[in-house]
Amino acid sequence: MDKTQIIEKIVAGLETEANMSADEHSREELLSEKELYEEISLDDKSGTVQIGSVVNIRYNGKLNTYFLAPSGMGNIMKVGDKVVVVISVFSTLGSAILNTAVGDEVIINMRGEDRIYLIDEII
Repeated sequence: MDKTQIIEKIVAGLETEANMSADEHSREELLSEKELYEEISLDDKSGTVQIGSVVNIRYNGKLNTYFLAPSGMGNIMKVGDKVVVVISVFSTLGSAILNTAVGDEVIINMRGEDRIYLIDEII
C-alpha cells in the first residue's frame, strides 16, 4: 500500500474543508493541519512506527491497517482495495504504537480489560 495515496486523500479533504469554511480562524487551522500532512516523510527507514506510518496490527486474530496521523482524525477510508483506519498519534492506540517495531506487542487497558495488539507489519 502506498501511503502517498492516504496522505493525498487527507490533504484534499482538508483543502476542501478550508475552502468551504466561512470562518477565517477555522480556515487557517485547517490549512495548518494540511501542512502537517504535506511534511510527512514518505521514505522513513527507521524500522519503527512513526507519524505517517501505515501499520498492520493484529488484535483478537483480526488484522487491521492503520495510518498514524499527526493530528486528530478517527476516519476510516478506502485506499484501493484496503480499508485504512486513520488514528491520531495522540489517541490511546496511536501513542502506544509510536516507536514500536514489527513483532512488538502493545497492551492497552480499556474498560478494565487488557487488550493486546501485535505490530504485524510497517508499510
